Amino acid sequence: MKKIIASILLITMLLSIVGCGSGDGKTETAATTQGTTAATDPTMENLELGQFYAGYCRKIITPEAPVPLAGFGNTDRRISQTVLDDITASIVALTDEKGMTILFINTDTTRAYDNVVDPGREMISMKTGIPVDQIIWGATHTHSGPDMSNTNNENIPAYNQMVTLRVIEGCQEALADRKPAKMFIGHVEAEGLNFVKHYKHTLADGTVQYFGDNFGTAVYDSTTTHTTQADPTMHIMQIKREGGKEIVLANWRAHPQLTSGGTKTDMSADFVGAFREALEAQYDCHFIYFQGACGNINPKSRLSEENYTTDYKTHGAKLAEYCMEGLQNTVEVGSYDFKVTPINFVGKVNHSQDSMYYHAQEVAAIWAATSDNSLCVQAGKPYGIRSSYHASSIIAKYKMGETWDLNLYAIALCDEVAVVTAPNELFDTNSMWLEENSPYAHTFTFGYTNGHQLYVPSQLAFDYSCYESDVSRFEPGTGELIQESFLAALQEFKTAE
Repeated sequence: MKKIIASILLITMLLSIVGCGSGDGKTETAATTQGTTAATDPTMENLELGQFYAGYCRKIITPEAPVPLAGFGNTDRRISQTVLDDITASIVALTDEKGMTILFINTDTTRAYDNVVDPGREMISMKTGIPVDQIIWGATHTHSGPDMSNTNNENIPAYNQMVTLRVIEGCQEALADRKPAKMFIGHVEAEGLNFVKHYKHTLADGTVQYFGDNFGTAVYDSTTTHTTQADPTMHIMQIKREGGKEIVLANWRAHPQLTSGGTKTDMSADFVGAFREALEAQYDCHFIYFQGACGNINPKSRLSEENYTTDYKTHGAKLAEYCMEGLQNTVEVGSYDFKVTPINFVGKVNHSQDSMYYHAQEVAAIWAATSDNSLCVQAGKPYGIRSSYHASSIIAKYKMGETWDLNLYAIALCDEVAVVTAPNELFDTNSMWLEENSPYAHTFTFGYTNGHQLYVPSQLAFDYSCYESDVSRFEPGTGELIQESFLAALQEFKTAE
């Protein structure tokens, strides 16, 4: 109820100040800076049926005042001091041959924060006439971006308002920028850039096993520090437009990293920002990124013994190289006929650790006072609490009911291309299963989209017990139920064709 009231208040406030013009927000866009009005049928204004259209806009949403940063440590204490690169919002507007429009939005934030994204999508719908279910808002998952959920900081409300306004303007400008287009799909293996997190398990006889959860494969090797390679596939959507720059969408599985040589008070778009910068400079295109299923994925540059890429700039440049390689081998798809369905998925909350609630409160108090995770680990160890984040998760689950709804979506763009979205860090095990079983030749998985509800580990990860399963809010098996729900929705699309 509090969330609904907050959304209504934000929408009411924005309605009183949002105009149809471009405002004073900084913009990077191919469109003429002119707002579109909420006409009866704005998505087809000056467009013709029987043609696929695509438009693009980017807005700079870097905070003008210091704000808490999300992703590493206590955000009440981790306040931005230096901006290493701009935080942005990228928007792509796609209209199919029958006149249906989908907006894809992605911001350089750690998550797609519910308190901003939910009312924001409602406002975009009010201003453009596009139904909310056709507005997809994701996050690049940088761990050095603004914590938009931190209500303890006085600068966050104004920042969230600014982001919402600029994203609304960006959507209007992307719609105005639409041009006739064709879509091409490609894939490339970004070898050596990511790896599956390892999970250590000790048997009753003292034998140590290491488990790497990659497509259901368990690897036991007590002599190594990590195990199987993650799926390194980068999925690429290339949209070539008449009379405008082409648009490149990249979908890749990787967790962000703290900027090498930087500090926890440096604001950064992380390797995704560097990826965008390098690709647009070398390939002369517009770029948007959507995070894949990354719950069990890390970049190898986070391993000190395998410093494959020395920092986020190098990491992003390397990804741009792979992307350009993939762009040389794309194939055209067509018959653009969009289908969008929300999946009403009800996940069961995992209350198995509620007995540790009071001890978790003690650990959380230490964290709030010191921001010293080592002290938290020491205090929580006798009770099986592994970190400050683990403690906060136990507290959060204790306050929840038995179930928690997830905003899942299945989308078909043509008879060969599908997209599924979830507000979570799914495991690549589950997304790979979906890709293998999908009735569509090309299936993209977008994580941290239309909300944020953290980790959904695979069943194997729960079996072995790891950080992700400790802090997950959902019961074991939820990841597998989600992948099956996606598959059922995609199969229903195919049946309707």
